[in-house]
Amino acid sequence: MAILLKNNKNGVSYEVKLYLPLDMQAVYNRQRIYKNFTNKKEAEKWEREKLREIESGYVTINEDVYISNATDEYIRENTGVWSPGTIVTFAGYVRNYYVPHLNHKPMTKLTLMDFKKFNTFVDNLERSTKTKHNITTYLRSFLKWSHTKNYIEEDVIRELGHYSQKAETIRDFLTMDELKMALPLIEIEDVRDVITFMAFTGMRVSEVCGLRFCDIDFNKHNITVASQIYYESGSYRLIPPKCGNISSIQLNQVAYTILLNQKQKHSSEPKDFVFYDYRGMPFRKDGYLKYNFEKAIVQLQDQGLLDPKKNITFHSLRHTYASMLVHLNENIFTVQHLLRHKDFKLTYNTYAHMYPDKKPESFNKLDNEFSFLYENKTN
Repeated sequence: MAILLKNNKNGVSYEVKLYLPLDMQAVYNRQRIYKNFTNKKEAEKWEREKLREIESGYVTINEDVYISNATDEYIRENTGVWSPGTIVTFAGYVRNYYVPHLNHKPMTKLTLMDFKKFNTFVDNLERSTKTKHNITTYLRSFLKWSHTKNYIEEDVIRELGHYSQKAETIRDFLTMDELKMALPLIEIEDVRDVITFMAFTGMRVSEVCGLRFCDIDFNKHNITVASQIYYESGSYRLIPPKCGNISSIQLNQVAYTILLNQKQKHSSEPKDFVFYDYRGMPFRKDGYLKYNFEKAIVQLQDQGLLDPKKNITFHSLRHTYASMLVHLNENIFTVQHLLRHKDFKLTYNTYAHMYPDKKPESFNKLDNEFSFLYENKTN
């Protein structure tokens, strides 16, 4: 047992942590129970009651768990999986949206009406559609985790999905012709190699900058996306890829040739990372790399060869890769596999509009096959 004094915006609170003995963990399938009090005497009273329950061999585990407590536990469990940026984003959503609107009652007592009200609140936020989508997506993921802890009922989660925001499906990207014109405008070869590699693999910029030779199987033309690079205060470290998913990519000839050239370039002095900047440091997504990429995009727009309304970023190269796959008639399931999306809905909502409408052609085929049903009845 432990009583911790916590400071928050509303003042101070006392968090009591109940640690179950090993012989009781198997029975209750939980190692800790959390509860907050605004009064230290109440916290001490609850602690004494629980100690007596432990001595008697029975513990009441159906304690009230609030969003504020559960989100703290959720963040602690994902600290080694999420990037620091993801943790900051989620903590901001908790502080600004979840706690003010969903912390008024224990999680077990939250109803569908509470989530309907929350979604109405999100609808009225003066935020971009993408931000609204992220607020509700993070909440759904948290609630799914909460269900595994028995903090909330599953049917509430299932209903929540019907009221969630949808992400914008139309993304800016470079067409194949625009990409052909943009790449020669990048004068620095090392930068051009990184940009080309991103456009021909669909990898995220942090994944490409963190790519190491140990992740590459040159014999099988395959790479393993096992990490991404994260810069902080002038130093860098490798963290798990987005959502913690380690996956593999089959290389096309353009991407394979770039990796082969990098291997030969470093043959005299073996390197850990594949791509380095002029200082001999692994590339980072801002600064030198970003400057040269944006410079080429601006040149293309100044020449009237690219719509100035297009917002082309590093992530646009991922959409460019997807658009090239669609242009080459790859089916949407292949696009999902190559982009390493866990959820097919994400791929469909983002790229389905790129596919041409095939319905008239299909209808004509059906009409031809079954024309005998009506050909004698029409004049």
